Amino acid sequence: MRCRFVFVLALLLLSLTVPAQAHEWLLKAAPSAPKKGDKVKIELMATHYFNRSEEAEAVQDAAAQLIQNGQTVNLEIRENPDKDALDLMAEFVMPADGTAWIAGHRLAQTWSVTPDGYVPGTKADVGPEKAAQIISTSKTEKFVKLLLNPSPNDETFAKPLGHLFEIIPLDNPAGLKVGGEIRVKAVYDGKPLVTPIYATYTDFSGEMMTFAFYTESTEAEPKVKFSAPGLWLIRARHTVKLPGDVDYNTMAILMFEVK
Repeated sequence: MRCRFVFVLALLLLSLTVPAQAHEWLLKAAPSAPKKGDKVKIELMATHYFNRSEEAEAVQDAAAQLIQNGQTVNLEIRENPDKDALDLMAEFVMPADGTAWIAGHRLAQTWSVTPDGYVPGTKADVGPEKAAQIISTSKTEKFVKLLLNPSPNDETFAKPLGHLFEIIPLDNPAGLKVGGEIRVKAVYDGKPLVTPIYATYTDFSGEMMTFAFYTESTEAEPKVKFSAPGLWLIRARHTVKLPGDVDYNTMAILMFEVK
């Protein structure tokens, strides 16, 4: 079976090669369909759950951009003044009506596993005494993009944003209804990647790492089916080995609303 739809897929993805800090990296916009002149609040969330954030990343490790009509604006990220929110935030005034992207980047972090827990850096960074204790090292980088106001007459939905790893919708999400499907393509370093694709929506489950859809399609352009309205995320992971026996883990997420 090339593709299977599952109602619950609970995955605990933490291991010795992926530190506990490797939460998923998500975006949320309010309002979710902003018009020209609206003040938009963006939340940048790190979580293993898809209806709430678990922790706020360091401001210096996060970046976000607004991309619309061929223009790219770097957003100022700051800590959320609501300390219970456990996320970062950015605000901007929507410059125009129509399709736009919010692109988020959690910059690369490198951690090593020792018998005493995680330490930042590689063997070369921690000194000879600690280096001898290192069991494994991983570098993790996360990319997320949120599509706002998809339009039937706008073809920019399929334009890559230039992330090292990203998921590109090949069919226009505009007008997508419950029960509908779109094709997607995972691209790593400019090349299509055949990899498992996961998807869910924010109200599907309150359980850790639980997805509404999963496919192991051997096609480079698998279809994702949408079973409910709401804010959906489509997600993939990819790991390559770097010099120094470092696992480089990349995570890509595509998000948009299904009506």
